[in-house]
Amino acid sequence: MKRRQLLKNFGLGISAMIALPTWANAWSPSTFSPSNFLSENEKNLLADLVECMIPTTNSPGAKTLKIHLFVERMLVDCYDKKSQELFKIGLSNAQSTISELPSKSINGLKNSELLDFIEKLKVSNVINGKFVGLLKENTIKGYLNSEYVMTNLRIYEMLPGEYQPCVKLKS
Repeated sequence: MKRRQLLKNFGLGISAMIALPTWANAWSPSTFSPSNFLSENEKNLLADLVECMIPTTNSPGAKTLKIHLFVERMLVDCYDKKSQELFKIGLSNAQSTISELPSKSINGLKNSELLDFIEKLKVSNVINGKFVGLLKENTIKGYLNSEYVMTNLRIYEMLPGEYQPCVKLKS
């Protein structure tokens, strides 16, 4: 390798090592800024729908963990315009279906009634079926990757399988 190339690579490596900790320390969940993809009413509806799928029990539910913000961010960053439009149409269809309920809200429904509502929405038409599929997929992904689940429910072992060199064997 030539001396100039070596010095160039060394300089790039040093600058990356200096910049990386600064960049990594700047991110935290509190600095997460939701997008303007959904209106406030749509965000509230989305929060209620994700809570239908993962309700609060002994552990916090999806609404408490703000999974609806994760779902919105995933839609904006990872899905194409067609999927985003489909999701918005499905969200408006869900709102109209909720307005047909006797209580005009899904907040007072029991868990079994909420699951029936989601299934009824899913089978009503193709767009709603795709909407519910996107909603379920991203809700589960967001919940399983949330800080609460990763720190409290999943046990992280840096090295799986502990090494014990001197263990007495049973005879």
